[in-house]
Amino acid sequence: MYFIGRILENYPLKPNKTTLISDKGKKAVWSIIAGQDDFILKKMAVDEERLKFMIHAINHLRANGIHTPEIKQTANKEDYVRFNKDLFVLFEAIHGKKPTYKKNKELHQIVTSFTKLLQVLKFQNI
Repeated sequence: MYFIGRILENYPLKPNKTTLISDKGKKAVWSIIAGQDDFILKKMAVDEERLKFMIHAINHLRANGIHTPEIKQTANKEDYVRFNKDLFVLFEAIHGKKPTYKKNKELHQIVTSFTKLLQVLKFQNI
């Protein structure tokens, strides 16, 4: 996994620990711990134009109050890193648990969040 270090060199952080979470060939995910901060590095299985659209959509949703992990920029203010022919994106790590439909409070949070998402998508151009 030496190439992960080469990818992370592009970011203004000093990783303490890097752990492979999942590797499915075209897609892979790593947990990165740097000081007190946790990140998720993803190898993206999309072309560059699709990735740019996804990044734009994520930033648009975040700007409109939708809680989604922040994309961390490189030291050169880029949203992703190209290494060989692969594209990598570094996200802030979000810790929590998957909500369940069986608990009323969690179901309410799911429905409220989904409603807000639909409102943002309906009234705004991405």
